[in-house]
Amino acid sequence: MNSTEIWKDIEGFEGLYQVSNMGRVRSLERVDAQGRRLKGKVIASFPNRNGYLKVNLYWDRSIKQVFIHRLVAAAFLDNPDNL
Repeated sequence: MNSTEIWKDIEGFEGLYQVSNMGRVRSLERVDAQGRRLKGKVIASFPNRNGYLKVNLYWDRSIKQVFIHRLVAAAFLDNPDNL
C-alpha cells in the first residue's frame, strides 16, 4: 500500500492552512501584517470531550475551532448532494 501524504488547501483558509489525507493540519509559510516571516508547521490537535480531534485556525484576528475529520472529508471526499 502506498502511504504518500497528500496536502490540500482548507476551504476559506487558502494560502494559510492545509489538511492532509492522513488527518494532519499545517500552517503555511507566510509574512504577517507586521512584515514578520512566519514559518510553516504542523499544528497540534486536541480532543473534545467525545474524543474528536480539533484544531484552532486563526485568520483576521479571529479563531475558528474545526474538527479535523470534517476538514479531511471536505478536502478529499466527493459531496454531490451537498450533505
